[in-house]
Amino acid sequence: PFSSSAGRRAAPASWEAKTTAFDALAAALRAGGRRCALEASSRAREMADAFVTHVGDPHHRVAHAVLEAMVEAVPATGLALEPELERLCPPLFPRLVDAKESVRGLASAALAAVGDAFPADAILPSLLASLEQAKAPRAKTGVLEFALYVLSGQGGGTRPGAATLSPASAGSPSLKKWVARVAPLVSDRHAPLRAAAAAGLAAVHARADPVAVLKHLAAMPLSEA
Repeated sequence: PFSSSAGRRAAPASWEAKTTAFDALAAALRAGGRRCALEASSRAREMADAFVTHVGDPHHRVAHAVLEAMVEAVPATGLALEPELERLCPPLFPRLVDAKESVRGLASAALAAVGDAFPADAILPSLLASLEQAKAPRAKTGVLEFALYVLSGQGGGTRPGAATLSPASAGSPSLKKWVARVAPLVSDRHAPLRAAAAAGLAAVHARADPVAVLKHLAAMPLSEA
């Protein structure tokens, strides 16, 4: 089933075909088993190509099917999807503000799966890419809220307050870039975005790298700090 579903979804002609293909892929992944896990890991890049291509589909049933398959694929493939995170994560955040509640919920579940499956340092480049690509303030806020959990060692945020994973590594170049990118958003005109940026910097300061936050704030002009 895994092989046939992966083949059928290569060039679907309609939303029905896309939905059927991704539903089949999700079902195959959900069935589990060692053979499925090995095949999923070997096809991680192929699946990532399909996810990135179709997760932004305007038809909500296609988006629903793609996201459901992603939720199953992340734990099934182990670390095989790690090299794909920088292109997999950015298109998920616009779906967090989708008009359909079911799509929003599955986008959140897919991100939570990523946060729980991969270390913070591996996810950080995809967070930078996601924040850069996010256009709407609500999408940027979603990136910041997710990053708060990941960078402070709380994984995908399924258990707020429980620091069960390692936070981002102090002193890493990526974390310094993140602080520099988030700090200006503390003065953004959108209140939820300002609040998310402030909370994110506070979390990095408390649990990951206080030096990076303090150094950046100290270097900012007084009008911005």
